[in-house]
Amino acid sequence: MKKNKKGFITVEAAIFIPVFIIGLLTLAYLIKILWIQESNFFIFEKEAHELSKNTYVAEVYKNSNKFLNSSFELLIKNKIYKNKPKDVQKVNLSNYKYLYKYKGVSGLISAQLNYNIKIRMPIQFYNNIPISDKLLFRAFIGADENLDPMSFEEMEKFNKSEIVWVFPKAGKRYHKENCSYISNKPKQVILNSAIRKKYKSCDLCNADEIADGNIVYCFTNTGKVYHSGNCPLVKKYVIPMEKEEAIAKGYTPCHKCGGE
Repeated sequence: MKKNKKGFITVEAAIFIPVFIIGLLTLAYLIKILWIQESNFFIFEKEAHELSKNTYVAEVYKNSNKFLNSSFELLIKNKIYKNKPKDVQKVNLSNYKYLYKYKGVSGLISAQLNYNIKIRMPIQFYNNIPISDKLLFRAFIGADENLDPMSFEEMEKFNKSEIVWVFPKAGKRYHKENCSYISNKPKQVILNSAIRKKYKSCDLCNADEIADGNIVYCFTNTGKVYHSGNCPLVKKYVIPMEKEEAIAKGYTPCHKCGGE
């Protein structure tokens, strides 16, 4: 038998080229799947943002709550089907929780978006690829804590704004912003990967057990640790407040700065 180098290359090409083409097409389909998922998540996130804004109105006018909840899923479905009518099937929301409280954080909303991407891969492992995306966000309810929202009539009242600073976790004095008592004040932030990267968790209050999306406290001027709301080091947490509201809640002027 004679060795034929050309024949050997032809056999290799006949084996390799189809595999290469299938791999290339599979990669292209995977990119398309990720693009569809990203597009649908953008719709999900946008409608969640609208729900968060509209929750205040629904809380003031209680009869709006039912309509707001039912329209949330319907709007998402309609926009996804309109965006990708041939590629997406069985769109639905599950694990939908509206205005609940978790670890001291009130006004939370969470939902899971589920759907199938109908796409034919070159190697047909799946014809329908199931996708699930979860979203946790906080509604705008016009309150810092678990309080009743302010009515529109109250919001429309014209009063001269005079901001003072108070310690909601300790003390009954109100202060000026430049008061030395509040110069090293912790800041309230939402825990995420960026905060975890910049700050360490407090060992005293086991802050490492707090899930992303919850409120934590950081001493941004001097500290390098984030704390839970129950941490004894956060007693110096201060918040701005209208002077009139502070007086109504029993706060009195600081002896050092006068609170003026």
